[in-house]
Amino acid sequence: MDDGAWHAACALVEHLRSLSPERVREELLKVLGQDRRPSTSLALYAESGALAVLYPELQSLRDRGGWQQSLARVDRLPAGRPFLRLAALLRGLPAEDVAALLFRLRLSNVQTDETGHLAGADPLPGSDASEADVRRWLRRSGPKRVSAIARIEVAAVRDDPVRRAEVVDAWRRARAVRRSRPPLDVKDLALNGRDLMRLGMKPGPHFGTILERLLDHVLEDPSRNDPDWLAEEAGRIDATLASEQEEGK
Repeated sequence: MDDGAWHAACALVEHLRSLSPERVREELLKVLGQDRRPSTSLALYAESGALAVLYPELQSLRDRGGWQQSLARVDRLPAGRPFLRLAALLRGLPAEDVAALLFRLRLSNVQTDETGHLAGADPLPGSDASEADVRRWLRRSGPKRVSAIARIEVAAVRDDPVRRAEVVDAWRRARAVRRSRPPLDVKDLALNGRDLMRLGMKPGPHFGTILERLLDHVLEDPSRNDPDWLAEEAGRIDATLASEQEEGK
C-alpha cells in the first residue's frame, strides 16, 4: 500500500465504529484463524488507529507495554485455532477488560467462558509446588484446560530453552497428577448433601460451605476422600459454622 492509500485508510478509521459487533468479531477471528503470522495484521490495526476503535482493550495493552509479547505468543501458536490464539492475545489484560471485550464480540456463552478461563488462568505450578498445589491448580483451571494453558505458556517462552524446559516439565507433571484422577470437585467427594442430611444436619446454604471445606481437605490429601473421615470432619465444620453464626449475632 502506497503512502497516499495508507493515509486515506487511516483517515477513515473512525467510520469503523459503525460496523456491527458480528463483523468486528469475524474480522478478528479471521486474522487469528487464517494468518500464519497474525502479528502483521494486528500491528497494522494498531498503527492505523483501528485497534483503538475496534478493540480498545487491546489498545490499552499496547499502551502499557505488553503488546509485543502478546503478538509473539499468538504468532507461535498454530493457525486454525483462533480461540486459543485469542486467549493468548488477551492473557496480559485485567479480567474486567477480557470480559468486556468478549462480551462486545458477542461470542457464544461456551466460547466466552472457555476463552476467558484460558486468558486468566494461573501459570502452571513450578517445580517447587507440591502435588497438593498442582491439584488445587487443576481445580481452579479445570483439568481439561491443561494442554491449552501449557501451549500458551510454551509459546510465550519458546525462544528461551531453560524456561521452555521448565514449562514442559510443569506440563508433564500436571498431566501426571491429572491421570491419577484425584477428586477435584465437590461432586467427586464420597459424601454429598443427602449424606449430610442423613447425618442429622439441617439443609441450607451452609451445605455448600461444608462441602467446599471438605474438598479443600481432600485436595491436600486425596486419601481423605473416605465417607467415614468426611462425615466426621463435616460434623466438626458444621459445629464451627454454627458457633461462628452465634458469635455474629
